[in-house]
This record gives sequence, structure tokens and C-alpha cells, in this order.
Amino acid sequence: MNDQPGRTTELPRKGAGVYEKRCWKTAHSKRSAIVSPVCYSRSCSSCSPPPVLRRTPAPSRTGASNRPPASSPTAAHTASRCALKAPLQATPLPDDGAGSSFPKALPSAYDANEQAAVFSGEDWFETAGPPGLAGADAFTVEVLFNPGRTYRTAHGTTGMLVSQYATAGGRGGWYLGTRDNQLRFGLSRPNGVLVEVSSAFAGSGIAPNADYYAAAVFRSGRLTFHLQNLTAGEALQTVEATGLPDRWPDPDVPLKIGSFDSDPSAFRWQGWVDEVRLSDAALEPGVLLAPSPAWPHRPVVDGLYLPALGCEAPAILVPRDKRVPFGWPSFSLSPAGQPGSARLTWPAMDLPPGDDIRLRLTLALDVQETNRIEVRLATSGTVLGTVDFIRSTVIQIDELRLTRDQAAQVLDEGLELVRTVGVNPLRLFAPTPSPKATPAVLQPHLLVAGADTDPWDQFFQRFRGLDLLQNFGWMEGCVLDGLYDLAQAFPGDTFGHTLVRHLDQYLVGPNLIVESSTSTVNDNALYGVQATLPFAVIGRVRPDHPSLDLATEFWWDRSQVNALPGLVDEGAGATTEPNYTVAYPMLVIARQRGDLALEHLGMDQYRIRRPAVVDDEGDIWRGYRHDTGVRTFENWARGVAWYYLGLMRGLVEIRDRDDLDDLHAEALRVMEFVLRYQQPDGLWRNFLHDDTHTVDTSGSAGIAAALALGYGLGLYPEAAREGALRARDGLRAHLTPDGLLAHAAPGNRSGDGASTRRVIYPPGMGMAAQLIAALEQPTFTAWRRQHFTAAEQADPEVSGPLASPALDGVPNLLKYALDLPPRVPVSGPVLLLASGRDAAGRLELRYDRLRGAHDVAFVLESSLDLKNWQPDRAFPVASRTELLSDRLERVHLIPSPVGDPGANRFFRLRLESLATRGTIRRGQPRTKSAAGRPRTPNAPRLRRGVEVAKRVECAALERRFS
Repeated sequence: MNDQPGRTTELPRKGAGVYEKRCWKTAHSKRSAIVSPVCYSRSCSSCSPPPVLRRTPAPSRTGASNRPPASSPTAAHTASRCALKAPLQATPLPDDGAGSSFPKALPSAYDANEQAAVFSGEDWFETAGPPGLAGADAFTVEVLFNPGRTYRTAHGTTGMLVSQYATAGGRGGWYLGTRDNQLRFGLSRPNGVLVEVSSAFAGSGIAPNADYYAAAVFRSGRLTFHLQNLTAGEALQTVEATGLPDRWPDPDVPLKIGSFDSDPSAFRWQGWVDEVRLSDAALEPGVLLAPSPAWPHRPVVDGLYLPALGCEAPAILVPRDKRVPFGWPSFSLSPAGQPGSARLTWPAMDLPPGDDIRLRLTLALDVQETNRIEVRLATSGTVLGTVDFIRSTVIQIDELRLTRDQAAQVLDEGLELVRTVGVNPLRLFAPTPSPKATPAVLQPHLLVAGADTDPWDQFFQRFRGLDLLQNFGWMEGCVLDGLYDLAQAFPGDTFGHTLVRHLDQYLVGPNLIVESSTSTVNDNALYGVQATLPFAVIGRVRPDHPSLDLATEFWWDRSQVNALPGLVDEGAGATTEPNYTVAYPMLVIARQRGDLALEHLGMDQYRIRRPAVVDDEGDIWRGYRHDTGVRTFENWARGVAWYYLGLMRGLVEIRDRDDLDDLHAEALRVMEFVLRYQQPDGLWRNFLHDDTHTVDTSGSAGIAAALALGYGLGLYPEAAREGALRARDGLRAHLTPDGLLAHAAPGNRSGDGASTRRVIYPPGMGMAAQLIAALEQPTFTAWRRQHFTAAEQADPEVSGPLASPALDGVPNLLKYALDLPPRVPVSGPVLLLASGRDAAGRLELRYDRLRGAHDVAFVLESSLDLKNWQPDRAFPVASRTELLSDRLERVHLIPSPVGDPGANRFFRLRLESLATRGTIRRGQPRTKSAAGRPRTPNAPRLRRGVEVAKRVECAALERRFS
């Protein structure tokens, strides 16, 4: 049962909600107990019958997370007095990230250690204290924990891991917790006076978002602290402290995990706790839980990457108002001209095959100045080159190409990094021997690749982990959109899982844990209009998260203060970014919530912004100042991408509306505009019209994604898809061997976006992923090609949207929308509009459709008399979309509660094709600008064909609304 000395009570996990009790068994003269924050145990046949067990709901608490845990018991174990005092989330130990370095097997546990408890700061765990410890002169308490992202290292921060203490009545007790990024232990004297001691571990002590083992070993007034960073694979650190009472107290109060004292709100823990073990002996390192051979940490070579193993750097603290993202380890470089270089070392190994070798460094804090780092061999001092970070955003990667001989010397000698330009704080992500904290691509590493490496395969691989995490805002929003779209296009892959892992880095319980674009702490706040793009995905994946209210309140507030009434933007004018970062996520959330006012505000963003950033000749300017009338950055590729991609993604969301003619006309105009400037390699120059500039891959990816979305929406001809395909093929030449998108215009600080410098740019990868996913969308045109010959495709009586070649009365358009073959007759109801009630008792309508078919729209209509039908647009809210298969999904709609609740109300679905709403009239004359560039007049050039807005009434179902 136990390979440790002592009698043991163990509460191992077996499955959520299973409670049993294991009695004490005597093995030696000492005893220990492993206490799981989620209670599990098993009955013992050699002892008395197990106690009667009861499960009762835990009381709710104000401020606790409103998202129910996926698999966590909330119960009171009345027989053994263990209770969860608020909903406590139990989670399986993941493969990487927080909790992944906790041992899957404990040396003293007879069951696998498969779960940990996640404390939100509003919950704790309580059980009866272990018996027989009063007056002991030796004791050991051990904990496996992770302080999470919300952990602070500022003075005064205290979190309680485990305690048995009561102030009332002078009973006293003991506790083990953290304070000022060190361990803190308290033990009371017989009179109840508490004596406290603190550890003083070298280095940074306890860092955010890392897995730790901690122990406090008590021996007659002396205390030994043990701490091991499991994530970083560090050795067990040991510190001694003295001055404690000689004997263990007997507080006769419950044992608490995650809280302290009789008032459980005191110093609540926020983060992970895996196991707590209490032993009535002073355990030696050989029998502690931490240095177990069951979970060694060794340097890991991850695919193409050779991460550095060690780092020696100046001890410079992170500025108090700033934060390194995700709690990842980092190191500093001294200001230029001051002593204090950093040294990187690699494990002893042979250099793998491959001639494409690059040294990579990644920025851990935003910088607002030019920084240059000279890279030298550590022993010989030979200068290999320089790495520059010029007004770079956090998580910017820069690289230095090396020869094989140079790389071999790096592995042998290590590197010295000397800052030669720059004086303000500069931090880089540090080596992490275990890749479970910082992704290998973001640690200091050597990339070693051969000619047979497939960049597109590696591109997708980067989306299967946390390699592309970015600052929360438009940069992370691009990646989230790419992940979401890839998950929809390739549901059998792991992109959906990665998407959730990305969101978990920012959504911690009910909180939004983020830094601003300048790395300042910005939790539960938004720093500007660029920060709201991620809420498009949050609205889809976690529609009940409280942070969504931050976004909607921010939008409404900003819409009241701009010089252009109703516009949500920065300052006194307009920029192109908010088409993507504001209007589009607005429309997503409006549809999720059935908020018609927010939907109109979203559409207004496009209409108000257009005359500000589009001039009379049709050029698109990144910025416009209302007070001066000055426009800046004409046809800047990334500015065009924001304007265009935001418009197209918004039109996808509201494609069922019939009042979008002006927006469709603008979408068609921009399509023709960008195709005119597409280069032979399929990409677009940094300024579309300026042939003195080279291409920008990030802007090109966004423009091409918009083209592909417009084609999938049915608005564009085949030329748009061909342009998107050429851009996709052109991007390949600028992928690094490990799939990162290079040759992108840098961030536009101080006008840097206009420079000829090019950088690696993960947000561009997010837009490239949107492009790839959009090209995978089903379309009615592709469906016709699949099922009909060329001659049949030319005959609308056979392959047209209203034709029925199976003679079953079901038109082709409906069969396409339901993923049915056109020539197979169907009988009975084809499209069933079923009804039921949601959890709130509201009427809920359900129907199935082809996933990703954006060129058709199902419009819910309602009527009181079966004669006059109106679109039910005041709600309906797509409360959720349920995945039925790789190709089909089920949509749940809640119609609006209008009219007399006692009257009959009827509903039907109308299927509408968007593919023939308008086409560009060819042969329109164009004007010439002063520079001789072709211009497109602002007036939309559309003609409506005979099939414009063809409608097919697919199903009708009578329902009485109450």
C-alpha cells in the first residue's frame, strides 16, 4: 500500500464524484496522509464497515466562476468531515502547460495521480485534521502546487496552501503558504501566539504559472524548507530556518487547503493544488515526494529545435508595473555600455543534420526603442553577428543565421549576449529544460533544418500547440480566428483543443488576465480598440464569460465620444483596424446574444468609417483625422487587410440580412481594387501602389483571406478564388523551415510599418490560417462541379439552384445546404424545424445544415396569420451550434418574444442563395490619378441578374409561443 515508513491514509482519485473511506493501517512507527483537494478513497475490507456517505451540493458563493466545471464533485463528505466550501474545479493533468509537470504517479500512492484541483480564489477544501499529532516534535507537510498567472511577486502578496489554524479562543495552529515569492510557514506557541519564518531561496523564488513541489520539515524548533521548480526541471533547493516552538500544537480545527483560519476567506489560494501530504516525522530528502525517479526532467530536443539548457544573466527585476506574459521564465540584459552580459549554454550533443541553421531569441517585454544584441561565442569571444529588436512588441522573434561550423561551436562553447544599443529594460524568454512552460520555439534555441523539411506541414504544427501565443489584442485575435477557422475546416485535427488552451491563458475563472500592448498589467480591462478582436472567438467558444461585458461596455462608451458620431475608434478620427477588431466581433456577440442594437452598431462601423478612410478615387488609407482632414498610409497592405477582412468576416456573420446592398457593393469594389495590385508571385506590396516597396506577407495573407471568404460567401466570381490561391502559394516562399511566416512589415510604431525592414510575424500566420480554412469552405459552385458534367453545369434546368434532377421536388440548393446528393430522390420531410424548450424555458427551434456553407442563409421568419411573414431578426439568437459530424451541424435558435403571448405564432425557414446577389459589371471605364494609377470610381457598379436573391421556402412549422 505504501513504500514510505508510517501509517498512511490516502485519498486517491478514481473518478469524479466517487467517495469512499480508507482506514488507517499501521506499517511502522510513523504515519502520513495524502489528502487530495477532491476527495476520493476506497473501503478497506479488513477493518470496520465503511461509513455511510452522502453527496450534497456545495453552497454557491458570490464571485465564484459562473462556468460549471466539466468534471468536479461538489459535495460534503459527512462521515469524515471533508467538504468543499464552494464549487472546486477538478481537472485532468494536462500534457503541457500548468499542472503538466505534476507527477502522474506518486511513490507513496497506490493509484495513478491523474487530476488536480484548480482554486479560483473563491473556493477552498476542508477536512478533519489528521489525528495524533499534538505535541509531536517532528512533522512534514508537502504540497504540489502552481500559483497560476494571477500570482504576484510584489511585496505583501500572500496565498495559503494548507493550514490548520484558529485565532478564536487562542487555539493557534500552523500553516504553509507563499508570500513575496517565497515559502512562508507559521507555528503557534502553547499560548496561541503565532511565530512565522520565511524561506530565502536563491533566484526568483516562486514564479507565476510554474509547477512546484514544496515541503516544510519540522524538527524541534528548526524548520527545513524544500522547493523544486518542476516545470523548469531545477534541482531541489533547501533552506534552514530556526526560532519556532519546540512542539507541534493541537488546534483541534479542520484542515484547510487553499484557505486559512476560522475565516476561510483569509488569504485564499488561486491556482493549482495537486496533492498535500502530512507526515508525523521529519522526512529526509530520500523519502520526500519530489526527487522521485518517476518524473525526471531532462533537456528536450523538440523536432527542429535545440533549446539552450542554462542561462546566467544580470539580476535585474521586471519593472513593477509590467509583467512577463504567462509567467514564463525570462532574463535581462544590462543597458548598453554597462557590465552584465548574459550567457547561454547547450547540453552536450552532436549537431543534427541540416544546413539551414538559425539562432533564435524572443522578446519577453515590449520595447519602445532600438535594441541591438551582439552575439559572441562564450569562450573565444568570436562575434557571430547581431540580433535587433526595434520598437518591438512582446513575443517578437528575431534570428541570426549560422553556418554548421558556427553552430557546432555554439554547442561546444555556449553564447555570450552583449547589449550594444538600448538603455531601457530588455528581457528575453529564458531556457526551460522542460518544454512544458515556454514553447521550444520561444526559448533561446538553434533551429536546424534540412532541405526535406515541409514548411506547410510545420506551419500547421505551430497551430497544434502554444507556439503562437501573442499579446492579447489584435495580434492574438488573428491567431484565435485562424485556430477557430482551422478547427471548423478540419474538425478531426487538434486545432479546437489548442484553441481552448489559448483561451485558458487569458480567461482564468471569471477574470481576464492580460497585459497591455506595452506589457503593463491590464487585468480585467481593455487598453484600446485593438484589444477587442479576441472577443469574436470568446463569444463563440465561451459565450457566458464575464469578460464579454467588458467588450460591449467598452464599445458603447467609445461610440459616444468619437468626433464621428457612433464610430468606435481611437482619438478624433478613424482608422481601418476597427473594421476587424471592433465591427466584426461586435456582430458575432450581437448574434450570440440576440442584441439587435449591438448588431446595428456593428453595421454602422462599416458605413461611418468608409467615407473617412476611402478617398474619392477609391484608395484605402490606414488613418484619417477628423480635425485636420489628413489621411495617412495610403493603401498600406496591413491597413487594407484590416479594412477588407473585417468587412468580409462581418458579412459572413449577418449574411441572412436583406439590407446589405451597400456593404456588398463595397466588398465587390474592394475585390476588384486589390486584384488589380496583386503581384506575379501572388502577394501584395507593403504599399499596394508603390513599386519601390517589397511585399508584406502579413497584409497579403489578410487580403487573400478576405478574397477567399467573399468567394465562399457567394459574392465573388472565380477570379477571387484564383487570386486567393495564388496568394497562398506565394506565401510558401516566405515560410521558415519550422513554418513561421517571415518577411512581414514590422509593427507600426513611429511609422515603422512603412520601413523596408521585415520580421517574423505570427499574426500574419493567423490570417494565413484563415485563408487556408476559407479555401476549404464548401460552395454551391463546387457542389455542382462535383455532381454534374460540364454540359449539365451549363443547363440551369438540370444543375441550377431551383432544379430538381431527382424529380422529388427538392431543389438542388436545398440538397447542397443539407449535404444530400442531387440525383437520389428523398421522401418525407427534408428539413425539419423541430421545437423544444431551453434551460430557461424559452421556445427553442432546431434545424440541421451543412457546416461552413456561407453562400446560403437560413432565415427564420414568423407570422401570426400564415399570410404575412416577416424575418424574425429582433432575436433570434443562435444559442449554440452542435456538431453532428465532420460535415453537418445542428443550429439552435431562440425566437423573439414579441406580440401577445397567448396568440398563435408560426415559424418557417427560408433558404436564400447569396451567390447571385450581384456581380461586377465588366468594361466600366476607369479614371487615372495624377500618378497614372488606375482608379475605381466610388459608385458601385452592379447589375442584378435574373436569379438575384432567389428564395426557396424549405419548411414551415406551426408553433404557439408562450
